[in-house]
Amino acid sequence: MKSIFIPLLLFFCNAIGFSQPFTSLSVSVTDADNHSSLSNAIISIKELSWKGQLTDGNGKALFDKPVPPGDIHYIISKDGYVGKEGTYYMKPQEKINYLDIKLNQCKSSQGNPGNPGNPGNPTPPPSIPTQKVKKNNFTYSLLECHQSGSEVECNLEVKCDNKDEKLTINGTWGGSESNIIDAQNGFGYNCGNVTIAEKFGDIAVEKPLVAGYPVKAKLVFSGVNSKMNSIARLMIVGGYDDGGHYSIEFKNIPVTH
Repeated sequence: MKSIFIPLLLFFCNAIGFSQPFTSLSVSVTDADNHSSLSNAIISIKELSWKGQLTDGNGKALFDKPVPPGDIHYIISKDGYVGKEGTYYMKPQEKINYLDIKLNQCKSSQGNPGNPGNPGNPTPPPSIPTQKVKKNNFTYSLLECHQSGSEVECNLEVKCDNKDEKLTINGTWGGSESNIIDAQNGFGYNCGNVTIAEKFGDIAVEKPLVAGYPVKAKLVFSGVNSKMNSIARLMIVGGYDDGGHYSIEFKNIPVTH
């Protein structure tokens, strides 16, 4: 009887006392200059599959889903402020860890109308860490993803680097659609239409590019029924002038509203 009791006791001690520790994370976001609380800042954490949270009226957000101990990776963005990304060490002995972030306001150039805080200057757009992907003769720069109602729009700049070449980006092309994945719930959405410069289409768009001259591109994803705070992955699928096909990926993208 004693020989059975001791292994069982060790099992329960391991299950209760030595299980993997988890903790919650409280994030506070303030203005670096005037120390005011910043509401509606978007915070995404890699270790939570880039789950996104918005700060409340006090500039705070709570990730009460268990966060693993050790280093975590975060991205924070806010309209009119320079985005920030970094790592933070989650202390396993703490029930709640506290992360304080200070964001700097974007600096706008003079001579443009519209910013009441600085007459002659507009309120600058949100700053998001730019992601770039080089693939064959092209460089793709992700500028921003924005949600309006049930549509998410991702804007890019595309440049062919060494020679003139034709670029194709797929929209609803059956089986080869460009797509996004919501970081919060894992839902996937296929692209509904594509714009490259002045060219627009739903199935796919083709556009000849001149080497060294970037053009703007836009992909629109429809049917998004919930508020999307961050995109786990944006996959762009398409083809080249020689008939070859490609796919590129951007990950961990904050979504503005």
